[in-house]
Amino acid sequence: MHLFDLKTFGKLETAEFLERPNRFVGHVRINGRTTRCHVADTGRLKEILHGGRQVLLAKNPPHFKTEYRLLAARMEEWVLINTGIHSRIVRNAINGGILGFNPDDVRPEVSVDGGRLDFLVNNRLYIEVKRT
Repeated sequence: MHLFDLKTFGKLETAEFLERPNRFVGHVRINGRTTRCHVADTGRLKEILHGGRQVLLAKNPPHFKTEYRLLAARMEEWVLINTGIHSRIVRNAINGGILGFNPDDVRPEVSVDGGRLDFLVNNRLYIEVKRT
């Protein structure tokens, strides 16, 4: 089952992670220069995002506030840390039959009791994806 291809982000580049001044921005060194990247995961990620860590970036369009977006960090293996990718992978898995059936309807980001859950499948099964 094909879940997701990072190449949909275009050319991927590796860089050195330097610091994270706030929850949405990271500083990286790429090709000998320092620049900013967008960090989609608002979690602290102290174990993953620290100075010296190799990271995987995709170039943002010129109108974005940061030059790159952070996709993954290199631990023993690459660890995806862009929360938008997690949701796409899970949605593709659900549509691919991982639940034991092929759903007719998969709705993302559904409101439930004043909050939201990640998916509603066939108007009867709620799914929340935990990202750790």
